[in-house]
Amino acid sequence: MKIEIFKIGKHTSSDGRIIEYKTEDLQSIALIYNEKIKLSNSFKAPLVLGHPKDDEPALGWVDSLEVIGDKLLANVENIPTATKALIDKGYFRKVSISLYSDKMLKHIGLLGAATPAVKGLENLYTETTESTESTENTDNTNENYRERKEYILFDNLDIVLDNDLDNNLDNNLDNNLDNNLDNNLDNNLDNNLDNNLDNNLDN
Repeated sequence: MKIEIFKIGKHTSSDGRIIEYKTEDLQSIALIYNEKIKLSNSFKAPLVLGHPKDDEPALGWVDSLEVIGDKLLANVENIPTATKALIDKGYFRKVSISLYSDKMLKHIGLLGAATPAVKGLENLYTETTESTESTENTDNTNENYRERKEYILFDNLDIVLDNDLDNNLDNNLDNNLDNNLDNNLDNNLDNNLDNNLDNNLDN
């Protein structure tokens, strides 16, 4: 995870001193750190909660530092899933760094409610955050597609039902009409025959 941890400008140190940092100072911090951890991983600075005295517990390790524009960025690795989840939920949005007197990075502290001394750094986010947002957008798109598909399906079903109902009504009406005509014809024919027979017998 790559995060912004420091920037150029005038900043107040833990002992109250105001110190101005320029681009070359950030480059010096990055160079000192990257060269030292090449000698041993034991020099890697941890990601911690706040600014603990003993740098424990470690919630990740700084793999390297780099300067981009006016910002100092850290590439942090081995962050526990639980810590990522807290970052994703917004419990930790900012960070603060601690430096040794020789400009070697001591640790990066995750900040919750505390206000960072260095303003203007990007909020923390992880790959999980980006993945979640992407998934939500995809889910919303799929949901809209499903709703549209269901609408079309039910709309077509209504048309089918309407057509079926119309056809059934037409068929029923035709059948009833045919039956009624047949019955009427049969009845009239029977009546005429009966009348003719009766008349003939009487005569």
